[in-house]
Amino acid sequence: MNLTFDHNLLIDLECNTGAPELKDLVKLHENETITICVSGIGASERLKGKIYAENFSQLKKRIEKLSIRKFEILKPLAYWDITFWDWGIYASDDGPDIQLEKKLHDVSFPDTKYCWKDFALENGLNPEKDWNYNFTKGERES
Repeated sequence: MNLTFDHNLLIDLECNTGAPELKDLVKLHENETITICVSGIGASERLKGKIYAENFSQLKKRIEKLSIRKFEILKPLAYWDITFWDWGIYASDDGPDIQLEKKLHDVSFPDTKYCWKDFALENGLNPEKDWNYNFTKGERES
């Protein structure tokens, strides 16, 4: 069985703040009962000390410290200023990878537009200037 952790779970493991069951899952991974995967998209995820990984190598080293058995690092679709250039899948706008991503988005976020420009326009934002919009708070960040 494969289990994919998001970066918040990695942060919980790093900071030792997650539920005890999280460590139980890591033990199952180390015993090869399950395989833990993580997306290699951490370009925007903060490390301890509120800094960002500058490259994929830094992210990989960070992830490798979390378990004696390496987590599988999945390659995400490559996006400018979000993913690491040396760890991503480059896809065409209408290719099968993008179509799958759109389907996953529609299932996960059925009430949210897939494209930033469409979302911005629907919510009274300027797609060229309001890229720092905080989805959680529903407001622009400074």
